[in-house]
Amino acid sequence: MHSSIKNSAIISFVVIILTVLISSTDLLKSFNNNLYDLFLQMDSSTSPVKQVVIVEIDDKTIYELGNWPLNRSIYASFLDKVFKGGAKTAGFFIDFTIPTLPESDREFLRYQSQIMFSGKRLKK
Repeated sequence: MHSSIKNSAIISFVVIILTVLISSTDLLKSFNNNLYDLFLQMDSSTSPVKQVVIVEIDDKTIYELGNWPLNRSIYASFLDKVFKGGAKTAGFFIDFTIPTLPESDREFLRYQSQIMFSGKRLKK
């Protein structure tokens, strides 16, 4: 009976050590990403995006356009051009919780129905 408890304790200890080792490496993350990619490839309900443009705001741009956060009228002007060029949606990976000038915030928010936010956003 004692050897059964001892064996269970050893097996439990080994499982815990293996779990810690695997989760501390990128093996599990890599496996998860590969599995996710496989499921996306198998899912026939999604169609590939034909055209995606990524625009980055770099340090030089911030220096040229002003301090952070950039005035929302800059984004509104950009969106004017993007949507006139035929874009259906624009996505932002930016924290929009810090207000700028109220009129520029309103100018930017007129596109709210066409914008996808992946971070926090300014309330109307």
